[in-house]
Amino acid sequence: MKGFFRAIFTVWLLSISFVSWAEPVGRPGPEILVKAELDKTSVRNLPLNKGRRGGVTIGDKIRYSLIVSAKKNIEVEFPDFGGNLGNFAIKDFGSSKKVFLGQQKITQWYVLDTYAIGKQTIPKALVKYRRQGESDWSRLETEEKEIEVKSLLDNPGVKRELRPIKEPLDFPSRARYVLLGILILLFILSGIVIFRKKKKNSARPAELPPAHQIALRKLNELKARGLIAQGKIKEYYIEISGIIRHYIEDRFKLSAPEMTSEEFLLKAKDAQELSLPRKDLLSDFLLSCDLVKFARYSPSEKEIEAVFESAKRFVEETREEINAPA
Repeated sequence: MKGFFRAIFTVWLLSISFVSWAEPVGRPGPEILVKAELDKTSVRNLPLNKGRRGGVTIGDKIRYSLIVSAKKNIEVEFPDFGGNLGNFAIKDFGSSKKVFLGQQKITQWYVLDTYAIGKQTIPKALVKYRRQGESDWSRLETEEKEIEVKSLLDNPGVKRELRPIKEPLDFPSRARYVLLGILILLFILSGIVIFRKKKKNSARPAELPPAHQIALRKLNELKARGLIAQGKIKEYYIEISGIIRHYIEDRFKLSAPEMTSEEFLLKAKDAQELSLPRKDLLSDFLLSCDLVKFARYSPSEKEIEAVFESAKRFVEETREEINAPA
């Protein structure tokens, strides 16, 4: 009988200990916790802020998440960022929710990219919450997030040391005759190619006007069509982007219309005729067009006019210089 009462007493003590551990008196947990997170890797699985080969470069995709941990009876409302977060464009977004033992975990995620280099800041996010049945919202604010965005150019400010020219190699006499024969053959072939090209050019009825004249004419025709007044803003941005891309193809032979904006910017870094300020101007122009075409961004009248002026300025600053015949 003593053993029976001892067992009951032991079970009673364990029950009290469990209840005390599960619900500490006077120290209730917070109703809601909110935090902002950047993944340790970008969408392409490259570590953030780790230099040229790893880090975030212009055009990279970055995953940004707002994570809320709250009791099950708490309603949560995430902010509406529109088409961008600071200098970052929102390319995709979504959410997930998990509930366990009266607690819920809600994650709102965004896929971001940017065409601005240097230290960039993702601003604070304001998350609203309230208990079920209440009408007033309370608010919590996350911290800012900073990211260093690298340029696609490899150390553009570093000057490379020029090495001295090596001494010419002394070819054997027989090798000289072989080389001379090759040079004569190349000279003959070059003459044939030049002759055929001149013959082909002489058969053309008329030469096309320069690429910049075609682009400026198309820009003026687009503005005269009045697409903005008709509310066809997305169609206007598609048209003006196509004009600049075809101009780049004719002017620099970069095949721009077949590339995405990110692929073209990678290709444009090798174009020696495009200076860094002009590349920045083109990058801003393409980003503005992508926001309207893909992120459902609604630009103001001032922004629409600025995009037109940017396109016109880019064509005029990169136009091919044509020397008048003597």
